[in-house]
Amino acid sequence: MLDKKNTIFLLLRGQTNNFGTKVYDYVNKIFIAGLASNSRLYMSIYQSSEIIVQILFSIFGGILADFSNRKRILIITDSVSAILTFIAFLSFDSPKSVIILIIVNICLAFLYSFNGPSYKAIVRDLLSKKAIYKYNSYSRGIAESMNVVIPLLGVWIVNAFGFKIAMLINSFSFAASAFLEYQFVIINMNNSHVSNKKWVKDFGISSPIRNFYLY
Repeated sequence: MLDKKNTIFLLLRGQTNNFGTKVYDYVNKIFIAGLASNSRLYMSIYQSSEIIVQILFSIFGGILADFSNRKRILIITDSVSAILTFIAFLSFDSPKSVIILIIVNICLAFLYSFNGPSYKAIVRDLLSKKAIYKYNSYSRGIAESMNVVIPLLGVWIVNAFGFKIAMLINSFSFAASAFLEYQFVIINMNNSHVSNKKWVKDFGISSPIRNFYLY
């Protein structure tokens, strides 16, 4: 029963997050490309900064995902992402909106460095081995379909509602992801909790940090 429930929430969360992220990225690139001046400069900064941040922090995200409370990491990073994209929505009409978009995108890249590995790792905390095979099959099939639908949906959203509303939709998608993650029920505690204690003991992390990551 828990396998089925967690599978549904994992699939919903994965595609909700995927939808919001891709629409956000698509909208930003179209907006930046349409700027009257310095569009190439801003586009290069937008793309390169995202790649650099993910390269720099992905290793730390992987380590944290291996030894920490993955559910908490997911909820926190997606909640912060929702707030950041909502700020981008509020600031979209300002003269410095492109700068704000780039800064928010850098922050999102940083958060994803921790969110992405945690999402991949938490699957084994939520599902039995048999259920993982089914989940992977469903996830790949849905993801392939969504990769075709999302760009078309992104074009429709921009044409129908404008860039600003697309930003708001992305903020809601992150908030929805955090809500879905809150519904996860951990059924395989040994995958992370025992390792957490061993890692904390080996590296001598102080009590406040230990309590934050383990509980």
